[in-house]
Amino acid sequence: KAWEHEEADKLFCEEIDIGEESPRQIASGLREHYKVEDLVGQRVLVLTNLKSRKLVGFPSHGMV
Repeated sequence: KAWEHEEADKLFCEEIDIGEESPRQIASGLREHYKVEDLVGQRVLVLTNLKSRKLVGFPSHGMV
């Protein structure tokens, strides 16, 4: 699941299933390069050993 961040022009908000109990919420700065339709259903590389951060108010728990 992916959607455009309401307040940031460069961010997507995503819920990505990486095999854990629930999908991870991740914010990525890919909006300049992709459309929402291009991201949904794709396989991506996710870095999960990062400290959680809020990006423009959205809690991000990894990096795409």
